[in-house]
Amino acid sequence: MADLDRLIVHSRQGSNKLALILMDIEHFKRINDTHGHPIGDEVPRSVAQLLRQQAREGDVVGRIGGEEFVWIVLEADGSVARILAERLR
Repeated sequence: MADLDRLIVHSRQGSNKLALILMDIEHFKRINDTHGHPIGDEVPRSVAQLLRQQAREGDVVGRIGGEEFVWIVLEADGSVARILAERLR
């Protein structure tokens, strides 16, 4: 969240574009309930790895909650963020 604050300030000062992609893992509780917590613990790690692979150089990705993630897309507007989010999905 500190990175996000810093990047927002930087974006406003330099009129650089900045987009956010927020996501969560659908039906995460069902994964834990069905397969147990050891598998449930592995799922966010796998999602984070996939997210890092999709992110562009300079972008910032992070886990902001148990099953929630953020992708800070630098130098991009909403249309670029939509394309990237759809590719990730």
